Amino acid sequence: MGARLAFTIDVPADLAEHPFPPNLLISLVENAVKHGLTPRLEGGRIDVRARVVDEQLRIEVADTGQGFTKSGGGGTGLANTRARLASYFGERGNLSLAINTPQGVVATLVLPYERISEDWEAP
Repeated sequence: MGARLAFTIDVPADLAEHPFPPNLLISLVENAVKHGLTPRLEGGRIDVRARVVDEQLRIEVADTGQGFTKSGGGGTGLANTRARLASYFGERGNLSLAINTPQGVVATLVLPYERISEDWEAP
């Protein structure tokens, strides 16, 4: 996308080193690019933010893309992400989608924040 793509990554250093299930985050960023920004001639921006709130890890991927379309966020990539969350964390993992004001979508992952060892593997 070249100059059509701007981004920020706002992740505290201690979280950047925290073990995290593979491919969950990249799937959300890929979705934002493919479905949100690519269709817009002017492109847009993606902001990734991670925080620990009340012992939960909250990761947001916000884009300024075209927003929700008729599919409404029920695509294969999101279904796979939800299935992976369920297999890793059961009911303690969640993916939600919301409107990003003034334009775009915010995808939010919420999962338990646990001090897990370096050799953590998904169940």
